[in-house]
Parts: sequence; C-alpha cells; structure tokens
Amino acid sequence: MFEISKHFFKEEASEEKEKARVGITVGNVGWVQVRQESLDTRGNPRGDIKEAFNMRPFSESDEARQPLPPVLKEHEKHLGEFMRSCHELCMRLLEAFALTFKKDVGGLQILLPSTSLAPSPFTPIGVESQPQWLDAPVSGPDSVLVNIGDLMEFWTGGRFPSTVHRVSLPRSKEEAQDRFSIAYFLHPDDDVLLERLTDDGEDVNTRLKARFGFDPKEPLTAKDWLERRLAATYAGRKEV
Repeated sequence: MFEISKHFFKEEASEEKEKARVGITVGNVGWVQVRQESLDTRGNPRGDIKEAFNMRPFSESDEARQPLPPVLKEHEKHLGEFMRSCHELCMRLLEAFALTFKKDVGGLQILLPSTSLAPSPFTPIGVESQPQWLDAPVSGPDSVLVNIGDLMEFWTGGRFPSTVHRVSLPRSKEEAQDRFSIAYFLHPDDDVLLERLTDDGEDVNTRLKARFGFDPKEPLTAKDWLERRLAATYAGRKEV
C-alpha cells in the first residue's frame, strides 16, 4: 500500500491530480494539494504542508465509487481489499467499545465510567502540567495506530476522549525526507442522528460545546457534523 501511495504522490502527472482535486460539492473525495487543508486553523492558518488523496468507500466488489487517477486505477482491486480489511477491523473495535457500557462482562475486567470526562482515573498530559507531546513510534511492519475521533468524543459525552495528535515538521536536514501515512476514517451514515449515548450533566454539555462549537442538545446528524467540520478544514478549497 505504501508503494502505491509513493508511486502516486511522486510520479502521477500533476494534470491527472488536478482532475481529481477535492471540491466542496463532491463529498470530500479526491486529491488535496499542499496547503489546501488546515486541520489546525489557529496554529497553522496557512494550511498543512502535505498532499492527500481522499476516497469514499468502495463497492462490495472492491470497485471505486469515484474517478481514480491512472496510477491508482491500476491498483483499484488492491485498494478495495485494503479498505474492506480496515472496515472489518473497525467493526471489531466498536464491538469492544460497546462492552464498556455494560456492567458485567464475563472474562473482561473494565472500570465503569464515572461522571468525569475520562473513562479511567488518569490525568492527561497537559491538563494540570506543562503540555508536552509524546512520540508514537511504529513498532512493526503490521502496526496499526488507532485514534478516537472528535465525533466519538461528542457522541459519548467525553467517555472516549479524542486523541490530540500532530505530525511534526523536520527539525534538521537529516530528518527532511518523504513521509507517507494511510488513514482510514470510520464515520456513521449521513442520516444517523447523533443522540448522546450518555448524559453526564450540564457541566459536560458546556465543555463539549466549548470544545466543538456544537450544542449537544441540538438535533445533529452525522452529515451535519461532517459538513461543519469540513467547512473549517477546507475554508479555501475549490468550488466545483
């Protein structure tokens, strides 16, 4: 998969990338050029120094539901199989998350969520101390790094805090080399209503509203959530 990614970003013709450029009305799919996306508008208002290619879910027969540039089209079947494997892993993880909302689970010991925002009694780095970043090194060729997303934190009332993460810029010439990542985002269907799975009181609601800018009591679908977040991420993206 990383060889396919490297081939596309380093060797695909610029005009082929431009044909597939992400647009505001096409479901956030396609090529994202350097500085078109900004995941931290306050810390990095000029945009992220990276390229990306966003894909929507493939069909059950591992066929793309969007036009693919030639380099990716050549590996369409492989891409579909990889995406299906990622989805199957996510379903297993969600089943494990669901168990934490039950009181007694045979063979599994858990700490029942309290009224606090964290699912276990720990102090996140940076909350009551000087903020600091921790490296998340790859431990092997088959490693998978799982991050809780913002929607999950909002949906569960903070029981599952989202992972604040970043990709740091090179600090020396030796570190200045190409870096590639492959991210799979699991998201509810557009019409799913984000009814809070827990209700831990007004203090939590106030905190969630301050964190995300959405009133937890407001009827909100998964599509509403995504569109509002993308409006900030792609503030200057191309209309198509």
